[in-house]
Amino acid sequence: MERITTKSSPRNPGPRGKRERGAQARELRDVEQALRVSEGKYESVVENIGIGVALISPGMEILALNRKMREWFPWIDPSERPVCYRSFNDPPRDAVCGYCPTHRTLRDGGVHEAITETPVKGVIRNYRIVSSPVIRETGEIEAAIEMVEDITENLDLRERLSQSENLYQTIFETTGTGMVIVEEDMTVSLVNREFERMSGYRSGELAGKNMSFLISPSDVERMRAYHRERRGDPGTPPASYDFTLIDREGREKDIFITVSMIPGTAKSVASFLDVSETRRLHKRLSERNRKYRLLADNVSDVIWTMDMNLRFTYVSPSVEQQRGYRPRETMRQSLREILTPQSFDLAMEAFREELALEQSPERQMDRTRVMELEMIRKDGSTVWVEVKLSFLRDGAGRAAGIVGVSRDISDRIHATREIEKTGRELKAKSLYLEETNTALRVLLRNMEEEKMKVQGNVLANARELLLPLVAKLRGSRPESERNSLLDALETNIVGIISPFAKNLTLREFHLTPTELRIADLIRQGRSTKEAAELMNLSIRSVEFHRDNLRQKLGLKGKKVNLQSFLASLS
Repeated sequence: MERITTKSSPRNPGPRGKRERGAQARELRDVEQALRVSEGKYESVVENIGIGVALISPGMEILALNRKMREWFPWIDPSERPVCYRSFNDPPRDAVCGYCPTHRTLRDGGVHEAITETPVKGVIRNYRIVSSPVIRETGEIEAAIEMVEDITENLDLRERLSQSENLYQTIFETTGTGMVIVEEDMTVSLVNREFERMSGYRSGELAGKNMSFLISPSDVERMRAYHRERRGDPGTPPASYDFTLIDREGREKDIFITVSMIPGTAKSVASFLDVSETRRLHKRLSERNRKYRLLADNVSDVIWTMDMNLRFTYVSPSVEQQRGYRPRETMRQSLREILTPQSFDLAMEAFREELALEQSPERQMDRTRVMELEMIRKDGSTVWVEVKLSFLRDGAGRAAGIVGVSRDISDRIHATREIEKTGRELKAKSLYLEETNTALRVLLRNMEEEKMKVQGNVLANARELLLPLVAKLRGSRPESERNSLLDALETNIVGIISPFAKNLTLREFHLTPTELRIADLIRQGRSTKEAAELMNLSIRSVEFHRDNLRQKLGLKGKKVNLQSFLASLS
């Protein structure tokens, strides 16, 4: 600040001196008037200036404040000469602020500047203070003038701008997509690390070069046209599209690019996403899904999926052949509508058991359950199916749905039932045969005993009756006596063989095996119905064979009981 000094005039007595004093007095009045005008102007400027102005004494007392300072600190009364570090801070400080530029100015007379952190009613305000000295003509520092500017909002904006720039830089560098800033002439001005990795070029190799050399020749003209149109009307070209990028090694990569203009500039920012692997996987997945759908649509088994609420999410077309319902109709049905009551109960019990197994830490993630269920067809009939079930799982391994394959096993069920029926019949016949074999074994044993007895009788009779007559015949006898002996021999032979004639077997009547078995059953007292069941014949067939038996045994037209006659031959 400029120093202002004044000199006192010496005394000059005499008339001339009086005239000079009068002139000086007038000059002084003019100066004082000019000074009052100047001070008024100064005061007006200080009062209405857009920054705060404060006058601080060497004792750090507030001597004066302009209007802006009074607006900021309305509780301060300069007439009370309050200490600045207590008055400007809320809560008050007990000592001079360490950054205070005014304290330094009052000590060394220099101009100092600082930015404060002033607490005011619970909020930190930032003031930029420039402090200048007020110096007496003796050289002493009389006071300090503070020029105060509230820069809280500016600092906040700067901080936010800095944070925004840091955020932008962080996003630009760490995003998972390649980022490029392109100039109006299509040259590259900035790239991030991901684009360096994607293209194989370093940022220094790309900066200032035209983007065209990175683009497949088949896409260059299209992208140039988009670039021009975007600068004329940003909404005309597509914001996102595909193109082929050529990397440093000459490899082609499928890229999905999104471009937008940077507001207020002719620059554009583009993000590059390498979708080569994704496209390849999508292609493989699409082909696999096509094959799976072709398989599901053409196999006779029904392939279906359900959510965990047991609602269908997919049913293959073969369901129409199996149950008569179209896939869309089936998907609207509940399990209770699809299964017979007994099969529905079995299915729900199995579902509850599987949910319980899901809670076990030792559960098998790839387990499969097989069930035989009876389903209701559209015409009201039923069909038996074998259902193989397993859980569909999400990325965390949790059960998220059910996949099943239903196969028609009606023929197998019917065959099983026939086998079971035949088994029961065979068991009954086996029991009958076992009983028959037991009876035959007893009969054979009795026959053997009877045979031995008959043989003994024959031998005894032959020895006692025949051999003596043979011995007599060997002698020379007269013809009359020889004839008498032969008659006796014949009589004895007939007597010996007569029991055998009585016990002729049925085979001697030329019976068929079936007739022999029926004859045996009749002999045991079996009725025609029982014989038919045991022989697996109709009643009429048994009656036909009974009639043949009577014919062959010579009983046709005779009042002879067939059972009694057969019993007499045993």
